[in-house]
Amino acid sequence: MGYDIPDEIKYREKVVANLDLKQLGYVFLFGILAYLAYKLPIEGNAAFILPGIFGVLGIAFVFFNFDEKALDVLLDGSGDTSNAGCEHRQPRRHSLNDRQGKSLLEKRWK
Repeated sequence: MGYDIPDEIKYREKVVANLDLKQLGYVFLFGILAYLAYKLPIEGNAAFILPGIFGVLGIAFVFFNFDEKALDVLLDGSGDTSNAGCEHRQPRRHSLNDRQGKSLLEKRWK
């Protein structure tokens, strides 16, 4: 008896510190950008803002798959990625009060 393997499963070889090659590339890219931003001729505490932004973006790209989520938003056109690919979903009705919503549910479930 065979088992179906879902398409969402992806195997990536871990290279260094339990990071795959793509994640390691993001670490180097955003690390270099943060270093270059730190070396800009900005004085005071403002010198840490731009490197901090690059650091936060690097963490988002490495650990939270921000690149895939941003690509979903760009291709889908909406900010809701929780139901990406579910075109059969009914639109939400926000203008109904409790009585109208209750009657609508009663009609729907009869």
